[in-house]
Amino acid sequence: MFKLRSSNYLAKLILFGLTICTLPVIVFGGISFSNASATIEDKVIQEKVQVLHQTQMRMEQALKTLDSSMTQFSMSTQVYDALQQDITPNNYRQADMMLEGMQRLQSFDLPVQNVYLISLEHRWLLHNSGVTQLSDAVLADDLSAFLDSPKNSFWAAGNLKGLYVPPMNSSPFYSLNMVKKLPVYALNPKGLIVAQMSPFALNDMLLSQSDGAGETIVVDENGKVLAHSDQTMLGTSLASSPYMNPQLQANADHGHFSIELERTSEEVIFRKSAYNDWTYMSIVPLAAIGKESRDMGKILILNGVIILALTFVIVFQGSRGMYSPIRKLYMIAAGERKQEKEHASRDEIGMIQQRILSLQRTQVQMAEQIRSDRQQLKDLFVLKLLQGAMRPEEIEEKCGLLGIAADWSWMSVLTLHIDELEAAGEGEPDYDWALLSINRLIAEMIPEHLRLNPVLIRHMPAVLIGTHQESAAEFKTLLYRTADLIQQEMKRHLALVVSIGVSRPYRKLEHSGAAYEESCEALKYRIRLGKSAVLFIEDVEPGRRRNPFVAKPFEDELLGAIQMGDTERTGPLFGQFMQEMLAKEMTHREYQTALLHLLAEVLSAVQNAGETAESVYPDEESLFDRIFELTTAQEIEAWFSHSVIMPAAQAIERRRAVMYKSISEKVIGQIIDNYDQDLTLELCASRINYHASYVKQVFRKETGMNFSDYLSSYRMNMAKRWLVDTDMKISDIAEKLRYTNSQNFIRSFRKIVGVTPGQFRQAELEQK
Repeated sequence: MFKLRSSNYLAKLILFGLTICTLPVIVFGGISFSNASATIEDKVIQEKVQVLHQTQMRMEQALKTLDSSMTQFSMSTQVYDALQQDITPNNYRQADMMLEGMQRLQSFDLPVQNVYLISLEHRWLLHNSGVTQLSDAVLADDLSAFLDSPKNSFWAAGNLKGLYVPPMNSSPFYSLNMVKKLPVYALNPKGLIVAQMSPFALNDMLLSQSDGAGETIVVDENGKVLAHSDQTMLGTSLASSPYMNPQLQANADHGHFSIELERTSEEVIFRKSAYNDWTYMSIVPLAAIGKESRDMGKILILNGVIILALTFVIVFQGSRGMYSPIRKLYMIAAGERKQEKEHASRDEIGMIQQRILSLQRTQVQMAEQIRSDRQQLKDLFVLKLLQGAMRPEEIEEKCGLLGIAADWSWMSVLTLHIDELEAAGEGEPDYDWALLSINRLIAEMIPEHLRLNPVLIRHMPAVLIGTHQESAAEFKTLLYRTADLIQQEMKRHLALVVSIGVSRPYRKLEHSGAAYEESCEALKYRIRLGKSAVLFIEDVEPGRRRNPFVAKPFEDELLGAIQMGDTERTGPLFGQFMQEMLAKEMTHREYQTALLHLLAEVLSAVQNAGETAESVYPDEESLFDRIFELTTAQEIEAWFSHSVIMPAAQAIERRRAVMYKSISEKVIGQIIDNYDQDLTLELCASRINYHASYVKQVFRKETGMNFSDYLSSYRMNMAKRWLVDTDMKISDIAEKLRYTNSQNFIRSFRKIVGVTPGQFRQAELEQK
């Protein structure tokens, strides 16, 4: 036998078994209770909805019957003729005929207490007791609310104390009234017909709740109680009570919601009537709804407890049987009793696994560590070798210790530069990941006996390649094929575009430092050959040149376009400048010198235009540094066009536009101030200190009109104003506007406006 408390694994088996068995019981029990509760609550609510619907149909049937009868009576010729004349107590025949029709309205299902026929035009009131004169008090107190209503037919709950005193069994201060304006559908009513009912009339139609729980309420559109199980609530307002929930006040025609009162919670079921805007509500306590759910929950809990008890017994016995063989393995792995006590707090299976795999793990770790250390030592050796930091005897010693067989006939260094790097997924591309991937791919492509380990120097991968071939020409062909293969594999596997610089072939490893520097120097000539280039230092390094690069015509034309703000021509002109520069065989430093000179000229053009370099280029110093960072012709052309030339041309154009606008505004100001004088373009130009031809060009560009047309247009506008607002003679207007005679003025006015000044003045006066 064994003790339960001494075995972690047995405890875990029991806990796992209990969890597997208990979780479904709890989950499915909870889901079942939730679904059953929801079903029961929905059933109760649907029953209340049906009762409420029946109550609404019963009430509205009676209300619509009375409404229809009153409409028929109101549209009769008898009522129409009665409203056209004055009915007095002496005119008893007419009154009796009307009373007979009104009494028939009181014989329907609703207990109508009285019917009032009112003539607003002749101010008489006809009711069950006869004909009376309509007083101002009755008209103001009782009928004003009916007349102000925008509806022609409606139900209204209110006081009609001034019209008639109801019987003793009804409320003297409150009644339910059916009101219709006469004639029916008339915009200006001449009379009213009002059927007055007891406030208890609707209570008799309320259907009682089948379970005795809850109550039914009917309220009008203002929240006034029309029917209630408690008759003392009739006529009160529920507008500010919790029952008038925002959901009820919304556009929904039916629904239900819960409310929290001081001592209880209730469910409110409502239906809105499309007939009279009344709201029918059934108030049910939530405790009554949830009684059946609570009873079912108790039964489910009891069943769950019984199932869990049986589950515990079965899981406990089954776990002990499954643990017995594991216990025996644990005793064998633990060995002595002392070790068993030391490992008593551990998981038995974990301890057995640890014992079995311990030695194997130790061996794997040691082998991996040795491999890793040896690889790092090789990388460090290659790094120092390419940096030229090792003596010949030290190189030979390290090669022997690290097992490097580098007895090649020829060797050369290849250095790679990433020209284009695409993102592997979303976000920015990972440059460091790309560098490490390049080294791994080179190591897989080139056999180990023909290379040393690829390393990273100055953020560029470099690899030293050797051969046993004696021919330098064959070795160079091998280098070219290797470089071309590297470019293809980088594009296919890593989506990288790379350029490769290749040094001269050397015989000994001690020249590795010089070879590495040559390969880096070769990469700088990408400025002429572009991206994805294989650059042998022997092929790209130019010989001695006699004359420096000069591109004066292209440079002058480009600077002229910038000074004119011509952004459309600057791009093509800079492209011609680049073609001319790259056509010359120069070193990369000479290319940079030519670009620096052009940058200085552009900055000078910006300053000569009146702008400051700081306003156009906030980080002016970085412009010169950026030139030394650009490596290809495409990069130079794109950066120079968008970051140097385009901002300069746009800044100069903006300044020119401001100056043009200022000149035009000054000329227009001269016209406004001196239109009644002999004014010429030359005179205006001299006043603002500009040449007349320049002012003429600027003014036409800004306004779209020449100076004389603008002056004539302004003078004609002034002439129109004087013709309308003053009594000035046409001859005086012509003289004031500097015309030699009135006929010239009339001719010009008719040409511009389309009519003569006299016709224009006459038309404006007639229009006024």
